[in-house]
Amino acid sequence: MFSDGVDLREIANQMIETFDLMISRQNAFRDRHGETSIYDIHYTEQLRDPIGQMRKLYAHFDEPLTREAETATRAAAPLRAAGAPRSRPYGIRQPTQRSIRIPGCRHTA
Repeated sequence: MFSDGVDLREIANQMIETFDLMISRQNAFRDRHGETSIYDIHYTEQLRDPIGQMRKLYAHFDEPLTREAETATRAAAPLRAAGAPRSRPYGIRQPTQRSIRIPGCRHTA
């Protein structure tokens, strides 16, 4: 990443490979431990309502959201907001962007 010559297409390909591996691993975990063993949170929902999302997450696993955890979530919220998606992420122009459907991904938005 510390280079004047960055190959955005190669970075994108590596990211797709990484995501494919991550999804394969989480699918295998779900297969072994059941659908409810993982709780999916949409990034935009986490940005919009971090405390609400944490309450849902903790409730899903039947755990109380402690005051300490809520305080930590509130403290981190501005950091997440600063990382919100931009209209043109990382300088990739619209014609090179594409939607992909990764085989084996069971989660739908």
